[in-house]
Amino acid sequence: MTCETKKKIMQPQNYLNIVICDRYDLVDLTRQVLSKLANQVYRDAMIAFRRKDARALNLHGQKFLQIIKDIDVLLASDDNFLLGTWLESAKKLAIDPNDMKLVRTNSSLASENNSIVII
Repeated sequence: MTCETKKKIMQPQNYLNIVICDRYDLVDLTRQVLSKLANQVYRDAMIAFRRKDARALNLHGQKFLQIIKDIDVLLASDDNFLLGTWLESAKKLAIDPNDMKLVRTNSSLASENNSIVII
């Protein structure tokens, strides 16, 4: 992230005026922050589990699920984070039929399992 982008983010009056090229940085930064928060909430849930504290486990579990949903919505707001964009980019980078086969295999596995498999 550029220093200019950081300055813009730090100034609330400029929040809505961030140019499209900085949008990726804003989404990525927010994703990182939410991921760190999710890690802490997960740790808290594990502590509650070990203590057999069902109420705390449920609370942290709900928080964790909400953060995952928020990350999903956030990433869907920028095409650069969508699976289709990555797959199209990979197809363009395939230099031979074996590369294209690998892209297609990963694409179909990702669609079936809702995840990416690296072979």
